[in-house]
Amino acid sequence: MKILFLITKAEVGGAQKMTLTLSKELKRRGHEVMLGLGKNTGTFLIDELQKEDIPFHTFSYLSRSLNPLLIFQFKKEFSQFLSKNSFDVIHLNSSNTLPAAEVTKKKSPKTKTVFTFRGLSYLDPGSKKYLLKFFFQKFYLHYLPFIDHPVFVSQTNREYANKINLCKSQEVVYNAPEVEYLSKQESEEELERLIHKEKGFLREKQILGSIGRLAYPKNYELIFKALPKLLQTNPNILFFLFGSGPEFQNYQSIIQKENLSENVFILQAENAAQYLKGFHIFVLPSLYEGLSITLIEALQAHIPIVASDVGGSHEVLHDDTNQLFESGHETALCEKIKAFLDNRMLFEETIEKNKVFSKDFGVKTMVEDYLKIYTKK
Repeated sequence: MKILFLITKAEVGGAQKMTLTLSKELKRRGHEVMLGLGKNTGTFLIDELQKEDIPFHTFSYLSRSLNPLLIFQFKKEFSQFLSKNSFDVIHLNSSNTLPAAEVTKKKSPKTKTVFTFRGLSYLDPGSKKYLLKFFFQKFYLHYLPFIDHPVFVSQTNREYANKINLCKSQEVVYNAPEVEYLSKQESEEELERLIHKEKGFLREKQILGSIGRLAYPKNYELIFKALPKLLQTNPNILFFLFGSGPEFQNYQSIIQKENLSENVFILQAENAAQYLKGFHIFVLPSLYEGLSITLIEALQAHIPIVASDVGGSHEVLHDDTNQLFESGHETALCEKIKAFLDNRMLFEETIEKNKVFSKDFGVKTMVEDYLKIYTKK
């Protein structure tokens, strides 16, 4: 089978990781795989694809924009690409790639089109950006009829999309990341190196951590607001945040204002998930999510989690009230974190619980689920 994966950006991100994992596994199974991505949108995917000897094509006009002129130019560009290349399946992995589905159905009607909602973005009920919500809904309603199989990464997203008449789909495929974790000791030593501290500095610290884009939906401000209260009773807390994005300067200002510069470290690393075993607690305060890749990576690292109850998070954590809190509630966030820091039995029980929960998210299952969709009549 010849499969083209389309994704807008090549930077590090959950959708990119899943697209890469799926591409690698399908290639290992003998399928012919190619990726299409936006030009000058990062190097992560390109570097990884070159390591795996997976071919790729960059599109100059594929970008994170709803500008009609750019969309028109991308359609024209993709049409020219399809004139020279043919595929059995075109699998789209970001909303800005959707215009390619319209082009595909007009030029090659027999080619199967699959679109994975990696989340609902501005259509999520947690998003308050109502103007963008309106435009995104119109955008989806125009292009989704050209998709043979819409796929969701969580039951919650699928049910909400059906409720608002976005599309009628029964397809849910859970994300399944692949991570080579460092041991707890190795992770702590690497974290010490990253913050230029001597070996053993973290031994007596209580380490909270998160990995994600520094952007509005992730709501990391909530942790910064909660930390001064947590430090009153747990002064050894440190918070490691791996990521980059538009809120970086804003977060730095908050850290300075709250006198948290000795307790908060914002770092960048392409493979930050390898350090997860060095965290005592993984914290994810998002306003909305599809099915967070980093949440599953933390689950597979078998560490306690405190996550806002949005999107598919409750599916990942089996509705475990010890690990879920109501989005935006600072007091609830503090209470969940303190419970793990102060109650060793709860901490250890949750580690064992997450070992069981993590079995739901296997790469083999994810790949086979997609193959069933690709070959469905």
